[in-house]
Formats: sequence, C-alpha cells, structure tokens
Amino acid sequence: MLALVALLRRFFPFRAIAARTRHPDAPHAAPARQEELIAAIRWAIWAAARRVPWRAQCFEQGFAAQWLLTRRHVPTTLHYGVANRADEGMVAHVWVRAGDVDVVGCNGIDEFTELARFPLAPADRSTA
Repeated sequence: MLALVALLRRFFPFRAIAARTRHPDAPHAAPARQEELIAAIRWAIWAAARRVPWRAQCFEQGFAAQWLLTRRHVPTTLHYGVANRADEGMVAHVWVRAGDVDVVGCNGIDEFTELARFPLAPADRSTA
C-alpha cells in the first residue's frame, strides 16, 4: 500500500488522491475490534515504512493507514495541515485519527494548522 500511494503521489495532486477517500460502506466494526485493527495497522505501517527502499513519509503512511482501515470497516479521518517553522519554512503534514484514537502521524500535530480533512463530510461534498 505504501508503494501504491508513493506512485499515486508522483502522478496525481494531493486533492485528487484525497477525493478517493470515503467512509466504510458496511456497518462499522465493533469498538473492541476497531482498537485491535488500529493497533495492527499502525504497527504494519510503521514496520513497512522502516523497510521500504525509499522514505515513506506521513503522506504515504497516512493514506495507506486510512485505506487499510476503511477496508476493514473502521471509519477514519485523514487530516492535512501546515506549519511555519523557523528552520524549514512552510511544511505540510498528514495525520490520521479514528474518532479520538491516534492512528499515524499524530505526534506534534499541535503545531500544525489544519487546512482540510478527508473524507469530506456530506455537507462539504456539495461545495467541493
């Protein structure tokens, strides 16, 4: 999944990829099962990101986690934000949460200003 997202990132803009995110079609997994799935996907993303021959950044990790959890009927939200750092200038970041549970990329998110979240809420889809 990390490789697929890295490939998509090379050829498509962020908004086009993010537009493909959606809520699970089937009923949500039971809360206990969701926690188990989140922990397993979080570990798998972390382990895979350390082993791929390229640098799998927050973008790849976030989309991979969201897509894998959505396929398992766990609703998630992918957040896109920016921060202005003195040493780096403007930096972007992606993080994923499942309700109140941090999935990936959530360390240090307080310094980022959220610009968008995906999937869009039904009311937001009409204006997108």
